[in-house]
Amino acid sequence: MYQIPDLDPVAIRYAAALRGVVPPPPEAPCRMVRLGPVDIAQALCLAASNPDSSFTYIMPDAMRALAAQQRAQQLRQGNCRFVTQDELPAGQADIFCADLGKQTDAATLANAQALAQQIVAPGGMFVCRYAPFPAQCDALQFMVTEFAAETPAEQHIELLHELKLLGHLYLTAHPLAADALDQALGAKNPAAFFARYNSAGAAMSHAVGMIATMAPAGFDFVGDAQIQSNYLEMMVPKVAQDVLYNLRGHLLYEVIKDYATARPVRTDIWVRQPAAMSGELPVLFGPFYYGLSGSSWPLPATVTLLEQTLDLTPPLFQRILELMRLMPLTIGDVLAHPDCQDFAAQDTVMAMQMLVAFGIAAPMRGSFAGLGQADMHYPRLVGGYNQQLQQEVLQSETVLFASPVAGRPLQLTLQEALVLQAVGRVGLAESADALMTELQRVASDPAIAPAVFPTAAPPAEDMAEAMIKNVCDKQMLSWYAYGVLDAA
Repeated sequence: MYQIPDLDPVAIRYAAALRGVVPPPPEAPCRMVRLGPVDIAQALCLAASNPDSSFTYIMPDAMRALAAQQRAQQLRQGNCRFVTQDELPAGQADIFCADLGKQTDAATLANAQALAQQIVAPGGMFVCRYAPFPAQCDALQFMVTEFAAETPAEQHIELLHELKLLGHLYLTAHPLAADALDQALGAKNPAAFFARYNSAGAAMSHAVGMIATMAPAGFDFVGDAQIQSNYLEMMVPKVAQDVLYNLRGHLLYEVIKDYATARPVRTDIWVRQPAAMSGELPVLFGPFYYGLSGSSWPLPATVTLLEQTLDLTPPLFQRILELMRLMPLTIGDVLAHPDCQDFAAQDTVMAMQMLVAFGIAAPMRGSFAGLGQADMHYPRLVGGYNQQLQQEVLQSETVLFASPVAGRPLQLTLQEALVLQAVGRVGLAESADALMTELQRVASDPAIAPAVFPTAAPPAEDMAEAMIKNVCDKQMLSWYAYGVLDAA
């Protein structure tokens, strides 16, 4: 099982909270509008995972909008609309997401900016994913053009050294530029290196364009929607961190960071003023629930990500993880638990932030309260969206299920989804026979059979029972915890 935390309301609000934007309760209704490429299945599943919110997707043409709307009607997903930009209903959005991709042109960016100014409510957010630089200009071109002319000649060698330190990722991917920079440093001839960029066209930065357009319109930049990108240590190699940290007050800091990270896209969060801001950790992070982001258990003793290692063995981490294994919970829930009385509130908040930054935990919109008195031998799929999927013939290698607890889709392998479907249809006691029928169907379909069967051999008689035991032992607790299964 894998969560898909791509521009969902909870993850966006958590990322903004890292920069001081006070979030509403995660389960509070959200009016979200999204522009850009749309995966229809993910869009519908996201809407089903946030049943009290509304989602409007701007499609490139009326034909595709109609086809997507018909699919929403089939799944009885009434809080999701697909329209063209000309048909966009009147009203304001709490979150407007514009996914402009890796090849952003000025006209597309300008359209998204104008739409944000038109529809984002005060206190709402404009989330824009776009290429940092236009096609005719890359990061190093901008850095040389912008800084060489304004840097005194006697500091040009120092500038080359900074370009080398900051550009570790960029230069690794551009060996010709790296060789030219090394030759210029060796010969102490920065002019030779700068000359490579004199005739390459005007240097441009879309990030600068965003600042120039959105700031006068009353929008403040608050950070990156990708949670890890809000931590310098998790964005750039260690060799570049000190140099970049010392430049954090520079007007072009975000552009310099684009060069240091060599990222193909930015995902900005801009908040429209007036917005509630705070420096109080309980106000910013207390409202969120937190749960494990995946189903792998037990977790390793340490986790390494982008040259950073997190030790999970201290008691604070161990107790938080053990509690989250059962169901998502708030920081208040952790502090109120008898096993956590010795932990300071601030330490608990920081520990939870580290678990989220490393991708071990994820912010969520709620917790599951339905488990308790009923007979767990007869579970059922929760929600109309998931119950509709129960009746479908599964024909892809992965299947999405809605989680109103996580507030985002859960992606299951076909094997996991088949087991979940069988258990939901007939209960645990009879699920082997129901699953065996589906396994025989899958075995005859060469397009999806490899996703379930490691060999071409037909399914053995005991395969269904073994698969149910294997999958349920690993997954069933998570299905309950994230509100996909309920007890009948």
